Amino acid sequence: MRHRGETTMEDNHEVAYLKTGGILMKPVINADECTGCGLCETTDPETFKLNDDGIAIVIKEDGVDAAKLDEAIEQCPVECISKG
Repeated sequence: MRHRGETTMEDNHEVAYLKTGGILMKPVINADECTGCGLCETTDPETFKLNDDGIAIVIKEDGVDAAKLDEAIEQCPVECISKG
């Protein structure tokens, strides 16, 4: 049962969809630029993680929290995260 004002993952997914004009944006990492600082993983561990080589990878493409994705993009010191 949902309470008034409560949001769900589906709500966040819908908001992300609407904010992009109906185009669902997915996180993309430019592995050649990634320095492996781990800020993306710290910001959104459900979406990003560092692989065995210390490079960030996307582990979840669908249903991504739009606010967390935007924060990860802003936090990345080498600007290697984008929306694809």
